[in-house]
Amino acid sequence: MCTFYMTQIFDLPRLQNTSYYLRMDSDSYIRSPIAYDPFRYMQKRKKLYAWRLKDFDELFVTEGMWNLLDDYTKAHSDVYLNTVANDYIIYDKKEDQVKERVPMYYNNFEIVHLPTFRRPEIQQWFQELRKDPERTYIKRWGKFYC
Repeated sequence: MCTFYMTQIFDLPRLQNTSYYLRMDSDSYIRSPIAYDPFRYMQKRKKLYAWRLKDFDELFVTEGMWNLLDDYTKAHSDVYLNTVANDYIIYDKKEDQVKERVPMYYNNFEIVHLPTFRRPEIQQWFQELRKDPERTYIKRWGKFYC
């Protein structure tokens, strides 16, 4: 499921002419009526992504992922410069350690602007993740869960 929503959904033929999709997993709820169109709200405010909760992943569930991300950004200067500009450097190779827990977006409820995630630099990162089918599991959740 995670690989599908991280990479494959953007290639679905039925979504090629769609601007946004809303995802609700079985553990997400809308507890009261919504008096507006969430897609129109996102579009009017030029929002690209909505999520339920922003938190931090524990280090043991991201074993190896941040090394992969660091190596990838250093090999792609435009991505690296963007991470520096956003103060998102998370791995210090000199000290060979992760600087801190990494932000994560709990996305059992999300609204996604599809054209943003189809941008070439985003798709290139997804292609990197697809090179090894186990990256989603071993690099994201660590060997503890495999």
